Amino acid sequence: MSFEELKEAFLRELAGRGRAWGTMRGETTRLQQFIDFCKAQGLTRLSEVKLDQVVAYKKHLSQYSPLSRYAKVGTVRRWLSWAHHRDHLMWNPVADWSYKHPPQRIYWVPTERQMVKVLNTEQPESARRFLLEFLYGTGLRVQECADVDLEDLDLVQSQLTVRKGKNGKPRVMPLGPMLCALARHYLEKVRPQSASKALFLNEKGTRMNANTISKWIHRAGKACKFAKFTVHSIRKAFATHLIQAGAPLPAVKELLGHDCYRSTQLYLQTVVQDLEEMISVSHPRAHRKSTKPPRTDKL
Repeated sequence: MSFEELKEAFLRELAGRGRAWGTMRGETTRLQQFIDFCKAQGLTRLSEVKLDQVVAYKKHLSQYSPLSRYAKVGTVRRWLSWAHHRDHLMWNPVADWSYKHPPQRIYWVPTERQMVKVLNTEQPESARRFLLEFLYGTGLRVQECADVDLEDLDLVQSQLTVRKGKNGKPRVMPLGPMLCALARHYLEKVRPQSASKALFLNEKGTRMNANTISKWIHRAGKACKFAKFTVHSIRKAFATHLIQAGAPLPAVKELLGHDCYRSTQLYLQTVVQDLEEMISVSHPRAHRKSTKPPRTDKL
């Protein structure tokens, strides 16, 4: 089978597993980039790919950041592993090749005060204000937010059902009293009348897509002079503020819809950094050096 045929077969299987639209788009782009590289090397079939070509491809990606390079090579590794598992390859050329995950950067996370500042950029009874409050109160991904339907919001039980989570994994989230009150007001007096079942609507009265949500959020951050404020910034703030308030990590993991603790632990970086700074400022042995030798006499 050709590169393209195996690529399409791999993507069909991913789609059958319920992978999100964003995941599918990323995998498609990264696969095509590797295929173009292989063709430039004179290869015509996946069976011709050896470990040397994958290593060369990794070096070819030197202009990208370590995390981007790791993601691109990761897609190739998944594809080769899948092809071997499905008997399209006699062996997996990267089965014994180790490629360590690069160190994670500590990204900026809005503080509680900064989140209040962003929320106050919009009128209290506007659709945009409720969107900000909803994202901060749930920590949803941008596509998850766009996919929320009216029936997913149960204000009697104070919970939200996320039916289209990442990798097709649904979850149920509790909603706080304040968010429930805001949701009732939004549904009764703010949301336009429409036949659409979507919770958030655009100016045409149809479902608001992820790009529009992202633009709204970026605009709110820009009004507060936050250059890189995104939906994911709010998601990180949601998780970090929960952990700072004492929420257990397993609970935060479930709320975020993570498959493993490794993803959730990334949100602890900011918390640990804050604690280190607090100790360096507050602890008497962290910032002062005693000029007197320690006592050795017994009391």
